[in-house]
Amino acid sequence: MQAKDSVSKSGAVSARFRPADGGSEDKDGDSAQPTESQESILTWKGTSQSVLKHNVRYLCVLGAWPLTRSRLYHLLSGTAFLLGVMHIGVAVFGAYLYRDNIEEMTLMLANLFLVCSGITKLVLFLVYRNKYRQLVLVTDEVTTRQRSYCEGDAALKSILLDSERLTARLTLFVPAYIATLSIVWVPMPLIAYDERRLPFVQLPMVNQVSSLMYALLYVMQSVPSLLFFNIGFGVDAFFASVTINAATQLRLLFLRIKDLRIGGRDAVKLSIGDDIRHERMFGELCTCIQIHQQLVRYLTFVGKVMDPIAMTQVVFSVLIACVTLFQATYSADSNAAFRCVGFLPTPGAQVFLYCWGAHNLMEQSAAVSEAAYSCCWVEASGRFKRALCLLMCRAQRPLVLTAGGLLRINRPTFISLLKASYSYYTLLGRINNR
Repeated sequence: MQAKDSVSKSGAVSARFRPADGGSEDKDGDSAQPTESQESILTWKGTSQSVLKHNVRYLCVLGAWPLTRSRLYHLLSGTAFLLGVMHIGVAVFGAYLYRDNIEEMTLMLANLFLVCSGITKLVLFLVYRNKYRQLVLVTDEVTTRQRSYCEGDAALKSILLDSERLTARLTLFVPAYIATLSIVWVPMPLIAYDERRLPFVQLPMVNQVSSLMYALLYVMQSVPSLLFFNIGFGVDAFFASVTINAATQLRLLFLRIKDLRIGGRDAVKLSIGDDIRHERMFGELCTCIQIHQQLVRYLTFVGKVMDPIAMTQVVFSVLIACVTLFQATYSADSNAAFRCVGFLPTPGAQVFLYCWGAHNLMEQSAAVSEAAYSCCWVEASGRFKRALCLLMCRAQRPLVLTAGGLLRINRPTFISLLKASYSYYTLLGRINNR
């Protein structure tokens, strides 16, 4: 994305942006035609320099992000979707059979909601895959623009590297966490019970089928559950990485504005009346304004892309937390209760990734306005002060992400969702005690 700014004689600054390919600007910031870089993102190698490469490749392995044009990959995605739909059908059937047993039914519902969440995210990623590809490209573009500036400052470079390490660790944490839970969830029915039990959805006829059929049913429940658990959590980690990187870019912009002085960042003593140094300071401010406008447009696009995914996770996290807490509290089966206690932090952690990232983003965007007070604006030229006022006015409007266009995503919202889950849990408890 290239910025084109103009400065009037009065010192007023205006900036507008055009796509990197020089095409016309779209309302959503989309290019009318895919660029060469957009085509390269279709390959595994094309993501090697991306700040989101770990997230993209992880989702590719799961069948949610095609990095190849091969039809075999689309067959993989279709097979995963089919397995998920079949599992949902079995779960609904099992919940119907045990509709009078609230303990068994809630255990099945927890698994059903988890798989439904993963399938919904898979469908959204496959249907709107061009938007998600573009999101990765624009994220890399925004990051690259400030990376060159950070190379000359060890402190700024450290902030950028810390952000990249955090996103990488977060992405690698997801499969490690799910693998740990799988050790408890998947083999437990085989170890803890004398009778035949399935891992997630119990079926009455399981004791009448052959050992081969029992093994097939066991695998058919385990594979879709773990697959869509990985997809769902992987998508959450992807958007958490996007917000972490965006907050880092705002933090770098904050420090960049704060360091504005006559003569540039290496200047020590102010030289009033030096036109060249005043011009250099004003030019740096114009660059900061362009970057801020680019970040505002970028985060508007992030909000539109993330909106349905975040709403999906909010709804299912509340439902999963409710039924899992019920199982952990009221289940007469100690093994099922133990499994639910181990799983209980998961729905909260998934929605917390959105709330934590978006809240941090909101704080960093508000801090940009405060940075203007810390720069050397007193000795600056009149047009510098006027341009700085424009930046301050825009930065005072916080950048807020929403879920479904209805719910602000921040830390107070996370607390509200926990309260909502507990309210539904209390309602289930009252129904169970009747």
